[in-house]
This record gives sequence, structure tokens and C-alpha cells, in this order.
Amino acid sequence: MKSVASLDPGTCATLASLLKEQQIACEVRSGTDENGLEWSEVLVEDASYDQACDFVEAWQNQKDLENRRKRKCPKCESYRLQVVQDEHYEQAGLTVIRCLDCGALIPC
Repeated sequence: MKSVASLDPGTCATLASLLKEQQIACEVRSGTDENGLEWSEVLVEDASYDQACDFVEAWQNQKDLENRRKRKCPKCESYRLQVVQDEHYEQAGLTVIRCLDCGALIPC
């Protein structure tokens, strides 16, 4: 089995339910790391990995779009926001958006 997402436990459960609706078998594994922080990940069968990745990416893009519609820039109050695609943010598990009007960076 391969991991397709590492998220908070509640979001993992939601994602697992959505994957099952798409007929993609999956399971959620959770635990606590050495610092006492909870972690969860969604795992899928190797044969379903590509299909699951495509679904997770589309789901995340939809969530990002919904969040952008709700959010506005704290600096200029614009609703024109875009997710910053940056390897360092992704590796750190951060989502950052940029205001297209004033350039402010906003962590999510």
C-alpha cells in the first residue's frame, strides 16, 4: 500500500470516505510521533495509486478554490488570491496563498 495523503485525522477520514465512494479501496493509519503529535495518512493499494492521486489532487484543488472564495487579503481586502506552488512550503506541509493585487503572502 502507498500513502496518498498525510492530513489531520478528521480530514483523513473525510478523504477516505470520498475515495471509497469512487470505488478506490483505502485505509487510514494514525499514530503519535515521538513529540506526542498525532498523525494520519490515507493509504491505497498499489494498483489504485495513480487513480487515487488524481482524485486527491482534484479534491485538494477544489478545497483550495472554496477557501480562496471565502478568504480575502488581510492587507487590501481583495478576493483575488492564488495558491503559491512552492516545493519548500509543500515539504513543510504548508499552504500559502498570494494576493494577486498587493502581493501579500497569507499562510492557510
